[in-house]
Amino acid sequence: YLGRSDDQVKIRGFRIELGEIESVSLACFADRLLQVAVVVRELGGQSVLVAYGVCRAGESLTTELYRRELGGYLPEYMVPLVFVEVAELPLTANGKLDRRGLPDPELEEVSWEAPESLAEEMLCGLFGELTGRAEVSVTSNFFALGGDSIQVIRLVGRGRSLGFGFGVRDVFRHPTPRALAALVADAAVV
Repeated sequence: YLGRSDDQVKIRGFRIELGEIESVSLACFADRLLQVAVVVRELGGQSVLVAYGVCRAGESLTTELYRRELGGYLPEYMVPLVFVEVAELPLTANGKLDRRGLPDPELEEVSWEAPESLAEEMLCGLFGELTGRAEVSVTSNFFALGGDSIQVIRLVGRGRSLGFGFGVRDVFRHPTPRALAALVADAAVV
């Protein structure tokens, strides 16, 4: 058994081509990035995507900007959770990416923002209940908190019992309490 010969992985039930994420990253940040590699790492007991990038001289890139820009071109499940800036990508003796030589990513602390509406407050409570967190910011990503596809189904069910009309796909596309609350508010207006 040889395994896969390409860079396709399965995360949260989705098949993802890592090369596609790398191509979009380089296209979005052609003025900032020289190289990028996307790999799967275990963080908080979950498999997540992490992007490692070599920036051009005098340039830098934050996880927040990287995720926001890629979110305009890729679905949420394909957007790496963390962007790590490195001086160079480590290579093996035969010139391939040395995945073990990449540094461990550090999760950036999300600045805590209080809910501004009842919907945001209720969703923060649900996120916390399902992920075991005492406090959840309106900008916290459900999957970064430790949520998985099974918990998404629970979130949707609990949300429906509270009168929210979002589905599983909505959680993957809008994984923060603020984004889900806005989605629900927009749907109520229509």
